Amino acid sequence: MKRSTSTNNRAAGILKAFAFLSVLAAYLFGLLGEEKDYQEKLLQAFPDMSIISSSGNGPVCFHADFPEGEKYVLLYKTMGWGGPALVATRIDTSGYVEEAKVLDHHETPAFFASLLKNDYFRQFQGKYIGDRFSIDEDVQAVSGATISSLGFNNALRKSCHYLAESEFQMEMAEDDMKISFADPGYLILLLFVLAYLGSRFGFSRIRILIQLSAVVIMGFILNYPLSMSHISSLFLGFFPNPESNITWYILLGSLLAMMAFAGKNLYCTWICPFGAIQDLLNKVSSISLSLPSWLKKYSRWSGGVIAWFSVCVIFISRNPALGTFEPFAALFSFKGFGIIWIVLPVLIFSSFFIRRMWCRFFCPVGFLLNGACKMRNRTMKQIHTKDENKEVKLYRQHHDHCA
Repeated sequence: MKRSTSTNNRAAGILKAFAFLSVLAAYLFGLLGEEKDYQEKLLQAFPDMSIISSSGNGPVCFHADFPEGEKYVLLYKTMGWGGPALVATRIDTSGYVEEAKVLDHHETPAFFASLLKNDYFRQFQGKYIGDRFSIDEDVQAVSGATISSLGFNNALRKSCHYLAESEFQMEMAEDDMKISFADPGYLILLLFVLAYLGSRFGFSRIRILIQLSAVVIMGFILNYPLSMSHISSLFLGFFPNPESNITWYILLGSLLAMMAFAGKNLYCTWICPFGAIQDLLNKVSSISLSLPSWLKKYSRWSGGVIAWFSVCVIFISRNPALGTFEPFAALFSFKGFGIIWIVLPVLIFSSFFIRRMWCRFFCPVGFLLNGACKMRNRTMKQIHTKDENKEVKLYRQHHDHCA
């Protein structure tokens, strides 16, 4: 029996080491393979362009020659929903935008497709570099892809205003960061506070109210449940503009604070809107099938395998959208692609009979959050044990000295 336990522990240790090393290798591979010089992509987007000179760093301004005459082309890297995006803006010598092209992006395919379908980029044609580029005033965001709209608009605004100042000697007002405290994203902070109070003082009856609120707020209003793209963006250093995506900071900040101070994964148990949907469906049927013990034992690792695969794909590609397999978007915004439309009905149907099937067996986010909480609590326990041993040692020394 002891040999079997020792063998299992050794095998688990080898798997953990392999997972860590493979994730580290994926991160380094993606970092080394990241394209730094975008001039080749620029020339692919504008094949008839001949670069005369360039200046600036962010944005980079190219003075170029085209068959119809000299123009300016500006490159700016912005942050959207899924990560960074590189936008090229062509402007004529009189200061009017001719076109905007996205050379590279990490947006969720469904969101970017929504921008193209609604001709989002066409509205910039003919705008003057001195315009304000204010959302809902002279630029219209696409409903359902608001954060992506804000990110790309930021690229156009920065590029145009840089050109206005550097080449046209125009005095442009500084773009002050405007964070609205009326943003519905702040309701996520309220959900975390209520979840902590409910868990801390045993108010379990308010859990259903918090879950219903999360479904409405995080699911249908914001369409912003926690996903692998949010977690991976943190490690990749993809920090969005707080003005356009304050919800990202609120969600991750609340989550990290809750885990650090409470040591509990309250997001999965109290807040996650997809988990709440599964709970509600299971309550409707009042059926909870008993699963075989061997299935419970081994299926809990499936979430870890999915998390490992997702993280490796994201780190290698440096594209958070490619490694996001959660069915949230398809459920709450009715936007999805590929196998998601097959997986989602299966999960919804199974929720009537198996409690939280996705959360218990497949969710990579839940696996990572639970693992992080265990590490935090184990570390805190070791610190407390060390402090207690130190106090006992000091007491004995003092007692021996007195004796």
